[in-house]
Amino acid sequence: MAAKKQAEAMAKTKRALRDVDVADALRQMIRDVPRAIELDCPEPVSVGDPEAAHVVLRCAQEIVTNSIKHSGGTQLRIALRSLATGVEMIASDDGHGASAVREGNGLRGMRERVAALGGSIAVETAERSGFCVRLFVPGAAEIVISSIRAGAKGYLLKDAGLDELIRAIETVAAGGSWLQPAMTPRIVESLRVTPRPITAMPLEPLTEREIEVLRLMAGAYNNREIAAALGCAEGTVKNHVASILAKLGARDRMLAVLRAVDAGYF
Repeated sequence: MAAKKQAEAMAKTKRALRDVDVADALRQMIRDVPRAIELDCPEPVSVGDPEAAHVVLRCAQEIVTNSIKHSGGTQLRIALRSLATGVEMIASDDGHGASAVREGNGLRGMRERVAALGGSIAVETAERSGFCVRLFVPGAAEIVISSIRAGAKGYLLKDAGLDELIRAIETVAAGGSWLQPAMTPRIVESLRVTPRPITAMPLEPLTEREIEVLRLMAGAYNNREIAAALGCAEGTVKNHVASILAKLGARDRMLAVLRAVDAGYF
């Protein structure tokens, strides 16, 4: 029974989010644009966070519009790449350019949207050299990781159902933490492929039982559910959780899962 529950928990965390293929959406957006636009994107660019996908597409729309209205050029090239930590877009035209970048409402709006997600945007131009816009929007996992490290107690994507939203609010209000289970595999992969400061190993390694509890914690199981899955008392689970937090030097369950990933338990 316990093994089955653990398998269900891990399967729950590994279910992929409904990704948004930004490249395909961008192709649809520029299909009828009266301007030669070259889209350099050799493979699908999937974004797990719908908000991040929306920001990338809104910025692309703004770039296309400005290029048509103001660049004086005939061609626009947009390169889109999926990186380990997010999405990169580089757009350049063959217009007349300018001696300096003037930040109008369009560029200001793009900066605000990108900055709200922890991304970055840079604009380069010169006389008779056109404009080049470089944009980076972090993936959902990077946003979650930075939020947790900054002290966030919970994180949900916009596609979370009402029941999950209510449960998350109640959990955080009671002093707990909540991480949408489907985010766990993305966080694990992001931490594996992205160089980070080395986290100090726990003073004392986790026991096999504590690792079992930890994996169920990663699946957003509460103490009562963990106790039922492992066939033990809820008080015993509370003791295991307290021990896990102490060994990993974490202030809450969500940060404990993150530290466990850093330490190689996933």
